Amino acid sequence: MEKGKTRRILRYIVVLLACVMFCQSAAPCTPMVLTAQAASVKKGLKKEKGSYYYYVNGKQVKKTWKTIKGQKYYFGKNGKAYAAPDRSSQGYKKNIVVKKIGKYSYGFDSKGCMVKSGYYNNPDKFDSKGNTMTYYFDKKGRYQAKQSKKIQKAGDYRADAKKLRAILGKPRKTKKLNSCFEEEGDDYRLVYSTVSVTIHRYPDGREIVFGIFPV
Repeated sequence: MEKGKTRRILRYIVVLLACVMFCQSAAPCTPMVLTAQAASVKKGLKKEKGSYYYYVNGKQVKKTWKTIKGQKYYFGKNGKAYAAPDRSSQGYKKNIVVKKIGKYSYGFDSKGCMVKSGYYNNPDKFDSKGNTMTYYFDKKGRYQAKQSKKIQKAGDYRADAKKLRAILGKPRKTKKLNSCFEEEGDDYRLVYSTVSVTIHRYPDGREIVFGIFPV
């Protein structure tokens, strides 16, 4: 009986030691699995297949504004941020797209950032006269129709450039262009902070507008 009891005690000790060893070896695996799962959860702003999305705990936000590093974005019903194409059909990078959200319309650049306080051009959109569309946005990024119509009219093809210069002020840079215009004079590109203007200057100093474009 003593020998049988001793064998049972030894078997119990062996089983107990095996359990302890298993637990010690298995314990470190649990936090590693959790860490891998946590790392796979998407968070924040992500660019996927050319579009921008915003994730909170792995879920896309939709139909909402988000401010990220001081820049405002709007994510539509499909989760994509409103954004202009990376390049316009004419090759411009700093173009915009205009979207209506609630009561107001806003402009967004190719990175999805809302533009504000200034004039911006969409070279892929034209008015009834064939001029590219130029918009004005206030400090809150809201489209302002009155100022937009004013600069749109001043930017008509062959309009007197004096009116457009009065609206935009002094350009940051003036660049002479190779002219293919059939009339005497020279062509220039006036570069401002958010738009550029192409004009023709006659020998007598008169200037006419060719168009408004992105910078």
